[in-house]
Amino acid sequence: MATLRLGKSEAVCQEVSLSDSLADVLKRYHETVSKKTGTLRYERDILFFEGDSIHIIRPDRLLNWTRAMALNDAARIYGEIVLGKEEDHAE
Repeated sequence: MATLRLGKSEAVCQEVSLSDSLADVLKRYHETVSKKTGTLRYERDILFFEGDSIHIIRPDRLLNWTRAMALNDAARIYGEIVLGKEEDHAE
């Protein structure tokens, strides 16, 4: 899980441990939404917006946290923000 927060100044990356209960809930969620077909397993990730924070939740494997994945996340987050602003103006 990674959390990005909007702020006026730069901040150093910090590592914070999840509580056991939150880790257990996230594990059960991924088991519920994952699909296994033969030897392949499709796992969904979560992009959760909360105030000035964006939470990215996905399995803790290196292939899920690469530079290419970060660029895809940035494009996805930008798209969600733009779509959200368009929906706000439409109402």
